[in-house]
Amino acid sequence: MEDWASKSRPDILHFVPYTWHFNLILKEFELITVVNEFNWIDCSSQHQENTYLAVSGDHFELSFDLPFIEYLPPNVALKFWIQGESVDMCMYLPEVNTNRDIILMLENVLN
Repeated sequence: MEDWASKSRPDILHFVPYTWHFNLILKEFELITVVNEFNWIDCSSQHQENTYLAVSGDHFELSFDLPFIEYLPPNVALKFWIQGESVDMCMYLPEVNTNRDIILMLENVLN
């Protein structure tokens, strides 16, 4: 796998602090994504065993910053701001999923 960063070692003389600001706004949206364990996506057969998560709603906003303001910090704290209006979430679990029975039992108990 190729890394997008430079192959040379970081150098304090060339370090320039900066911050990336991200703001994602979705209006009247439907987002369907694969959420398998270990991010493994099954494309091997017609009877795929993928787990899907669908999120839909009128408004969704996600904001966060990536601060590159210190030279080689040991860790970087990230703060996420999430807001939504009329948001629904659904999950599809195939019959072979080991968590399916547990989730269906929890759903029955809560209803």
